[in-house]
Amino acid sequence: MSTKTKVEEWEHAVDELNKSAAEYPDMETNIIPVMKYNSLCGESIKSCVLYYALFPEDYEIDRERLIEYWLSEGFLGEYPDTKRAINKGHDVLGTLINASLLTKNGTREVQMHDVLQEMAIWIASYFWRLEYTYFVKGRFGLHEIPKQKDWEAVRRMSLMGNNIKDITCHPKCSKLTTMFLQNNKLKNVGDKISHWKYISKLASLQYLDLSITNIEQLHVGFQELKNLYQLNLNGKWRLRRVAGISKLSNLRILQLLGSNVHANASLLRDLQLLEHLQVLAIKICAETDLDQISVIKGW
Repeated sequence: MSTKTKVEEWEHAVDELNKSAAEYPDMETNIIPVMKYNSLCGESIKSCVLYYALFPEDYEIDRERLIEYWLSEGFLGEYPDTKRAINKGHDVLGTLINASLLTKNGTREVQMHDVLQEMAIWIASYFWRLEYTYFVKGRFGLHEIPKQKDWEAVRRMSLMGNNIKDITCHPKCSKLTTMFLQNNKLKNVGDKISHWKYISKLASLQYLDLSITNIEQLHVGFQELKNLYQLNLNGKWRLRRVAGISKLSNLRILQLLGSNVHANASLLRDLQLLEHLQVLAIKICAETDLDQISVIKGW
């Protein structure tokens, strides 16, 4: 593409990539191996690039949030504390920006060009077909979770920006590690308990994003998510309580900004039981609340 200088030529390349990338001559023997092994140093950085396949086209994302995604997925390695892992994330982010794989939008957000993202999606499905399977239907106008032939193969699911009201994952979706449901119309869990019971079946789930939805409280099924690393409940203004949060024994990051959950005595007792919690995003109404949180977590 280095000789292509017109917008029309690049748009045509995108169309061709969407239709038949696998049919290009020497794609499997020459092009993809170079991209897979030589384009970037380290498997973790490659994983961070291909992770962008989960987002809708032209999706802009806050840098800190993208790093939190990588952190929850384990792409940044093992560190004794979250702060060091986040620093590693910023280093990776800088590498991707310098390599023109991500572009800066303002001071906080980054974006991947749609041509590169289409290639990332194709590579993810081509090389990770057996070990990792992405199920991506962001901004499709969906009203329910679509059917999938092989739920057992799904590892990461992105359904952000739809009109989904109920969670109806198949019980065999037991290997799912990531689930993006932000910006949907999920209803209060008390409306259809039979639908929300599926949450308890997602035993491998590590990252769950339910931000900007209409849920008022967490269903008891959430307590079964013992491997959950990060729970994003930001922007859920109807959410008033997170009963049972202390059962999420592996939780490292809990986000409650923009909700009606406050740092009262009950919540503080639950937080004290979360031995691995390192990042808490919550509205502090008084200096005493901050003092209490600092004491119980040793922050």
